[in-house]
Amino acid sequence: MSSDTDGWHYASPDTVAGALQRGLGRGAHRAMSAPAAPDPVTDCLRRDYRWDWQVDERDVYLARLVRDLRMPIAPIVARLHDAPPADSDDDNEFAVALGVLEVLGRAGVDGAVDGVRRYIRDGDRRIDALETVSRTWPVPWWDDLYPAITGRIGALTEYEALWLSPPWTVWADRDERIAAAVRSAKRRPGPQRPFAEEPTGALLSLLRRADRADDWRPALRELRRRRPEPGLLDLVEDLAGDRAAGPLNGVVDSLGALAVPAARRWIRTAEHPLAWAGLRLLAAHGDVTDAPALVAGLDWLDARPGDRCGYGHLACGLARIGGPAAAAALPPPAPPVVQPALVRTRRLPAGGGHARPGERAAQTRRGVDGLRGRRTAAGRATGTAQRPGRRAAAIPARRPHRGGRGPRGRRGPPRCGRGPVTGRSLIATTAPGRRSTAGP
Repeated sequence: MSSDTDGWHYASPDTVAGALQRGLGRGAHRAMSAPAAPDPVTDCLRRDYRWDWQVDERDVYLARLVRDLRMPIAPIVARLHDAPPADSDDDNEFAVALGVLEVLGRAGVDGAVDGVRRYIRDGDRRIDALETVSRTWPVPWWDDLYPAITGRIGALTEYEALWLSPPWTVWADRDERIAAAVRSAKRRPGPQRPFAEEPTGALLSLLRRADRADDWRPALRELRRRRPEPGLLDLVEDLAGDRAAGPLNGVVDSLGALAVPAARRWIRTAEHPLAWAGLRLLAAHGDVTDAPALVAGLDWLDARPGDRCGYGHLACGLARIGGPAAAAALPPPAPPVVQPALVRTRRLPAGGGHARPGERAAQTRRGVDGLRGRRTAAGRATGTAQRPGRRAAAIPARRPHRGGRGPRGRRGPPRCGRGPVTGRSLIATTAPGRRSTAGP
């Protein structure tokens, strides 16, 4: 996979470097025995290789590698000082270093807390650093840094700080400027709902009028807040297009089983604007007669070279439906230690995003021959830094770095997301030198 903008490439997923760039569990496992492992880990600290900076989580994964490989902390702290300014940090170097140090600090690794504290006292992006660590570090670790920040508070605008989060909520009692900013943030208006008082019938009539196309998106958002409306099925094909695409997908999904007959019609034409919405509906609500269509959907995704999303939806659907067609979509049997997650060897391009937790969920479902009991070391050997389930709430996702370089602004590949959080046990419960257990 390559970037069209600056020519860099992911290394092959079969290499240690490529597996580490993608956040794969097997990369962490192989790094423990690779003599040159610190070099590709250092490269991952220098450039943010996440597929989607806004939802992928890689801090725990990299911090654990740093700790287990006993890499020095000082060079990571130095990256905070040496990183480019926010508006030119195209590789997100500052946020990578800060996120890793935040996790290492919580894990008790010497030098991490002191290094970040020193940066907050004299670094250019001290507000970013302070807001990041104050969300998860104990208050005594950063509360005494108030004097280092007080001179910059007056220059912060309404949207340059997360006023409703620490440290500002903690310091509001001691600084009237902070207290005023917190009060102002609480008064900000919420999402606008221009059609909140309109009856459903009036919204459906609006959606039939081409001269009201500018109102389609807010009208669809309002309809999504309400009970599923079967009357929408008569309109969705006419509405499909750029002006309503985002909200329309959500409304179609909310129709659930009501839309299954229409979904079967949409998928008969590969270029139908609602073909993918139809596949998602069949994966979630279809029956055994829809399994061949889901298998064909996997082939359709394979034929789209820029697509990395969607495999998880279809894999879960096949696991839910079961039957011969679903079983035929699985890879051939292999020894448990090397058998990857459902469909991964055949289908999922390495570096994919939302599909991975979907595959894991599919792997544990009943009804597809060959899936039963396959929660083995395979998940750990081929897994990622992602952990779905009850452990996923332990460490909140850190917000993206400032500078406006989100999914569309950064230099790098097109995006597909992955869940944003992971469990503290990923770093805190494994002794140095043990293999990674990043899988389920």
